[in-house]
Amino acid sequence: MFLMNDEVKVAEYHEHGGRVGKIVSIDREKNHLTNVYTIQFENADNLPTKTGRYDEGDLEFASQEYLTEMAGRIPGVSKIPGKPKKPGLFIVMGGDEKSIQHFHVYRNGNDMRAWKNGACLFFKENRYYDHGDNKETLDKDELAAVVKTLKSPHISGKHSNWEHMVMLWNDNNEKYMLDFDIKMPEYNIETIKRYKEK
Repeated sequence: MFLMNDEVKVAEYHEHGGRVGKIVSIDREKNHLTNVYTIQFENADNLPTKTGRYDEGDLEFASQEYLTEMAGRIPGVSKIPGKPKKPGLFIVMGGDEKSIQHFHVYRNGNDMRAWKNGACLFFKENRYYDHGDNKETLDKDELAAVVKTLKSPHISGKHSNWEHMVMLWNDNNEKYMLDFDIKMPEYNIETIKRYKEK
C-alpha cells in the first residue's frame, strides 16, 4: 500500500510504536506475503538518524488524509508489458461509491492519493465511468496490463486479484454488493464504451 518517500508511523502495538519516518526502500523478501519497508527516522533536530525495517502490517500513514477515499488496492503496480520505461499502474478501490460498481486505475501515486486523473472501469461490463475528477482513458497497453494483473493470483495465494477487488468492493459498499462469482468482462480497447456521471 505504501510508496517511496511516504511518511509513515509505526503502529502503536509494535515495540517502536508511534515513531514517524519516511520510506527509503521497498523490498520483496522470501517468505514475506507483503513488501518489507525500510524507514528512516529523524531526531529532534529533523536530521536523519537510524533506520528500521518493517512489514506492511506494522505501518500506517502518518497522516490519515490519504485514506479518506481509498478503501484498498492490489499490492504493487501493474507493469506495462514491453514498456519497461513506462510507469506502472495502481488498481484501487474506493469506499462508499454508491450504486455504480467500479474500480479506479491511476498512472502514479500522486494522482492516486489526490483521487484524480484516474480511469474508472465498470465491474460488470466493458465500460468507463467518468466519475468526478477521474475521466482518463487507458491506451491499449495499459488496458492489457490491467487485465493481466486482474487475472493473476493475489499475493495471498488464496484467490485472484479480480476476486480480491470484488471482495474490496463488497467490504466497502454493502448496499450495492457484487456476486463473488462475477466473471470479469472482456475489457477491449476497440469496443469499450463510456458512462458519464450525472
